[in-house]
Amino acid sequence: MSFINSKLIGSQVDATEYHGQKIPRGMHAYPMSPSALKEFGRCPNRWLHGYQSPESEAKDWGSLLDCLVLTPGLFESRYIIEPATYVNEKGETKKWSNNAKACKDWHDQQAGKEVVKAGDIESVKAARERLLSDDVIKAFLDASDKQVMVEAQWEDEATGLTIPVRCLIDLVPKTDSEYGRCLGDLKSARDASVETFNDDGFKLGYPLQAAFDLDIYNAATGENRNTWFFACQESYPPYQPAVHIYDCDGTQPGNAIVTGRVWYKWLLKQYCKALKTGKWDGYKGAITTQGCNVLRLKPWQEEKIMLLVADGEYAQPTKEPKTETTEENCDTMP
Repeated sequence: MSFINSKLIGSQVDATEYHGQKIPRGMHAYPMSPSALKEFGRCPNRWLHGYQSPESEAKDWGSLLDCLVLTPGLFESRYIIEPATYVNEKGETKKWSNNAKACKDWHDQQAGKEVVKAGDIESVKAARERLLSDDVIKAFLDASDKQVMVEAQWEDEATGLTIPVRCLIDLVPKTDSEYGRCLGDLKSARDASVETFNDDGFKLGYPLQAAFDLDIYNAATGENRNTWFFACQESYPPYQPAVHIYDCDGTQPGNAIVTGRVWYKWLLKQYCKALKTGKWDGYKGAITTQGCNVLRLKPWQEEKIMLLVADGEYAQPTKEPKTETTEENCDTMP
């Protein structure tokens, strides 16, 4: 199992065109990417039937930040800023209201572009300035080509299938720069602290993305890049930046890139099996009976009940994990 016929397609690729896939899912010609592979892994049947990550203000904000930082030359073709005022039928200037006919008509005329509120663009510009105030992040950005697309094929030994794969890498530093052994990604997050970002990144499949992109890029270039760089920024004032990395030191336990490589190869194997057999599984648990998933309480859930029984009233467990994780950038899913 390996990448073959890998090639660089170019840089400054429009992310909307990259994600605008027209080949139906379930067809052998559909090019798998890290984001598609992650969603396939969560539920093959759901992915096959057209699942898309729900839109959110956080995702839209992250996409806008990506455009302004990585491909500012594409901003005017992708976005248009909503006016602050409009003129009504009486010739009066009014504050913009999407309930007004003139405003609705204006929106209808913006086909193909995403409308951005003036206040939103100002907040994203402020975030960009804060991001660039970080010396390490700015140096990494300055050394890098942006939005680099790579295409290849994946040979699967078990099924004999060869399928198209691809990725869009946010940041590719020049080989002669101090970051020449890295590839990078711009991430927007609610919490960029080390522990939270690490936990959320695992839930969102960042190790898979890092290993996939490094391997396909190295296959295309003959290079040996082995470090994944996150240029992170929180999505609310004061837009705190942070730098995190995955490094490929295989001697250390818990290595993200080594684990991510096992992860994506296993999912590609499962994907090829689904293509070959036409069987696309729904949600499955580790234990099943009579075709049903058997749910088991996690330790902290069981502890909550045991404390309630012991004390006769509600008691908070010693540690309850966060229950919500969201990805707040346009790469969704490299």
